[in-house]
Amino acid sequence: MMKFIKMIILFFPFMLLAGAVYGIFRFAYLRRRGKRGMDGIGELIRLCFVCYIFALCSLVFVPEDFWDKVWLFIKSGGRDFPYFELFGGSYSTRNLFFQCLRGSFRDIIVNKYSVIANIIMFVPLGFFLPLAFKKIKPLHSVFICFAATCFIEAIQPVVCRTGDIDDVIANFLGGALGAAAAGAVLKLRNH
Repeated sequence: MMKFIKMIILFFPFMLLAGAVYGIFRFAYLRRRGKRGMDGIGELIRLCFVCYIFALCSLVFVPEDFWDKVWLFIKSGGRDFPYFELFGGSYSTRNLFFQCLRGSFRDIIVNKYSVIANIIMFVPLGFFLPLAFKKIKPLHSVFICFAATCFIEAIQPVVCRTGDIDDVIANFLGGALGAAAAGAVLKLRNH
């Protein structure tokens, strides 16, 4: 539970700042263009998408001890500049999904929260892409989710984390679930 709270503390400030900046600039842009009858739901979906992207980026690219180091920097009066280590991570090829298929459920049970979190983490990406951008179809959204998760996992060692094949599979499943939900919403909207 404490790890979950630390994750929220890590991404929440970035998400709020991004949402506020996007909202202000988008409102000014639409106002200048004279768009009086704008699509309120569409704008809300775009705002949520921007907030989600910044939350996702802060979760996967910002070091876990970021706010601790910022706080120490402030507390020291700016004398102790925070040092963020790079290239301290690794790759893991241990695949919990295939172990589960072979009958080894112990690792899945131990790491079920990680797998579930990785699935949930990419559901919004698969969901928001087709809704926020009309040219992106749900199937395209699945491919974008797969490309995004491959990119994220490939650079995890740069930010001192571990790139896992399990995360690629779980994130892909989450993106596919989100795209399926978006497809259902789009079908309902078109009828």
